[in-house]
Amino acid sequence: MDPYAAMTEGVALVDRSDSGKLALTGGEAKSFLNGQVSNEIEALEPGTGCYAALLTPKGKMLADLRVLDIGDELLLLCERSALQALFDALRRFNIGFDAELHKRTLERGLLSLIGPKADVALGGQAPECHEHANVAAEIGGAPVRLVRTDVGIDVICDSADTERVKAALLDSGAVEIDAASTSTTR
Repeated sequence: MDPYAAMTEGVALVDRSDSGKLALTGGEAKSFLNGQVSNEIEALEPGTGCYAALLTPKGKMLADLRVLDIGDELLLLCERSALQALFDALRRFNIGFDAELHKRTLERGLLSLIGPKADVALGGQAPECHEHANVAAEIGGAPVRLVRTDVGIDVICDSADTERVKAALLDSGAVEIDAASTSTTR
């Protein structure tokens, strides 16, 4: 199946593990991040998330990101090119807050399932149909976090489990495509 058909008629799997990933923990993580980005972070509940932007005081965009409340931490997902600006800004302004910044880029894999059959590939484990909804699940014997996106579902796992999770998703009918093939869809 060609990449376009996989994304529009079936389910394509794209390994986006090289994208940027940070986490914030601590009792004031939400209130700290709420003051740094463009969306309402304090309203998030576990299993929800939102899109946000990190801006300069003059309104220039430094990074756009997804913020996921996964219960014990806020997981921040961004493009790799924006990772350093996001990390630097959060580290610089985290003074006096009970909030700790953690690097997750190398610790977590990210597989995107794109297409109308993304839910089918997960065998009934998919999160609610609200964008950024996220749930804990298991794929191929590995614990994962499933995140609803506008074009399918992202699967986040420990880096050590990425190949095992990918193999299980391919066995369930996903078609692996190169990330360059998706540049117009993301």
